[in-house]
Amino acid sequence: MNAIFASSYERRRRIIEPPSEASLLLVVEVAFDGSLLSNITSASEVSLREEEEEEEEEEEEEEEEEQQQQQQQEQEQEREEEEQQEQQESVLRISASRAKTLREHAD
Repeated sequence: MNAIFASSYERRRRIIEPPSEASLLLVVEVAFDGSLLSNITSASEVSLREEEEEEEEEEEEEEEEEQQQQQQQEQEQEREEEEQQEQQESVLRISASRAKTLREHAD
């Protein structure tokens, strides 16, 4: 019986969610078989494995999304830095041009 309620997540889920029709049918079918405990245990193990796989997939998707967001932020930051550098270079060119013009008029 302990294997059925192996994880706290499974216990919480069982408390919150009522049993599905399929799980009730499984219990009834297995009860007539005489191997109730072993079949329920293996069914719950399969269910737990499926849930773990789903959680892993969700975590991987979240990590991929985070990586994409981070890459986008880095690209935006690089673009902003390039724009700032171009503006500074433009200001320096304009200043140099004005200084040259002032020198020419001063002569």
